[in-house]
Amino acid sequence: MLDDSYGNKNSTNSVDAIASYNQGIHQFLGAEPGVEASFRAAISADPNFTLGHIGLAREMQLRGRSDDVKQALNTAFETSQNLSAREQSHLNVSSLLLRGKSSEARAAVYEHVKEWPRDVLIAQMCTSVFGLIGFSGLPGREAEQLAFITNLAPNYSDDWWCKAQLAFAQLEVGQLDEASINIEEALLSNPNSAHSKHIRAHLYYENLQDEDGLSYLQRHWANYDPSGALYNHISWHVGLWSLEAGNLEQMWDVLDKHISPDNSQGPPLNVLTDSAAL
Repeated sequence: MLDDSYGNKNSTNSVDAIASYNQGIHQFLGAEPGVEASFRAAISADPNFTLGHIGLAREMQLRGRSDDVKQALNTAFETSQNLSAREQSHLNVSSLLLRGKSSEARAAVYEHVKEWPRDVLIAQMCTSVFGLIGFSGLPGREAEQLAFITNLAPNYSDDWWCKAQLAFAQLEVGQLDEASINIEEALLSNPNSAHSKHIRAHLYYENLQDEDGLSYLQRHWANYDPSGALYNHISWHVGLWSLEAGNLEQMWDVLDKHISPDNSQGPPLNVLTDSAAL
C-alpha cells in the first residue's frame, strides 16, 4: 500500500499510479486543467486501483458525463476486493454522491471524516457553495459550512486547500479579516489554484474593491486554460464586474465567447447558472 499526498494508505503498489492519483487530487481541488488525464493515467498504471476509478468518476460527474460516471463507478466496485476500512468507506460515500443521494451522502461524509479527516476527496464534498452543505437548501447552511471546515482545519495544518475553503466559509458569514489572512496564505502555498483565485475575487467584492477585483481577476483569467473546471465561472465574474463598470461591450463579449453553451468547455451546471445569471 502507498500513501497519497494527504497521508492516506491506498491499495496500490504502483508508484506511477499513486503519483498520477496525487496529481489528479491536486488538480481537482484547485480546478486546474488535466484532472481527467491524471486519473486515467493512475488507472492505466494500475487498473485495479479502486480509488483511481472513483477519482475519475468524480470528475466525470462534475462534467456531466453520466455514462462515464456509471462506467467508472461500476469498475470501482468490481475492483473493490481487499480494500482497507477507509477505502471501503470512501467508495461507499462516493457512491452515494455519484448516484444522486445527496442527503445520505452528506450524513455519510460527516461520519467518514470523524475517522479519516484527511481523506480530502470525501471532506471536499461538504465544502464550498456547490457542496453538499451549500446546496442542501437548509437554513443556517452558511454557519454549518463554517463549522464543518473549522472542525477539519486542525487536521490540515497549513494545507492550501483547507485554508482556501476556510476563507470562503468565513466570507459567507462576514468574517472578512479572517478570510483575508487564510486566502492569502492559500495563494502563497499554491498560486495555481483557480478556486483560491476565485475566493480572493470574492474578498475584493465584499470589500467593495470592484476596480481592483476586476483587474486582479482579468490577469489570472487571461492565463487560465478554458478547459479548467472554474473557467466558466471566473468568466462570469469578469463579465459581471464589466457590467458594473459600465463596459457593456466587454460584458457581452465575455458572455458570448466564454460562457454561452455554444463556446464553453465548463461543467454543464456552471454553463447554465452563469449564462442565466449574467
